[in-house]
Amino acid sequence: MSKFGFNQIATEIRRKEPVILREIANMARNHYLNAFQKSSWEGKSWRQVQRRISGTAAYKYPKNKGLSRRTKPILVNKGTLRRAVNSSVKGISGGKIYFRVDLPYAKRHNEGLKGMPKRQFMGWSQQQSKEARKIIERNINRSFNK
Repeated sequence: MSKFGFNQIATEIRRKEPVILREIANMARNHYLNAFQKSSWEGKSWRQVQRRISGTAAYKYPKNKGLSRRTKPILVNKGTLRRAVNSSVKGISGGKIYFRVDLPYAKRHNEGLKGMPKRQFMGWSQQQSKEARKIIERNINRSFNK
């Protein structure tokens, strides 16, 4: 009769915790960067910017000439916010992942203000929960199949 070895598997899972958390952090960061590319969060598109809506002053009298003002992604001027999100993983400890974007306008865009639409690019979503679960299950299965 063979023994199950639960303690050995539990030890292996604890040993893999930093690897699992790093994978989840990378998945979340990629999800946040994808929001910039798709100009949406959880399938809900961000409110359109004035420079793209015909009939508005920003459309008729643009600050910058050229087609890019109408085709450039929302929330991407010079890419500072997107680069800050790319390096937003600040730490992993105690079973938690810490994200932080140190730009003063990041919170205003992510949460919105009175008169300024919410264009969320960070947060935890159902899709991320599903992906995190897959990462955890894959790593646990690797521990069982040793």
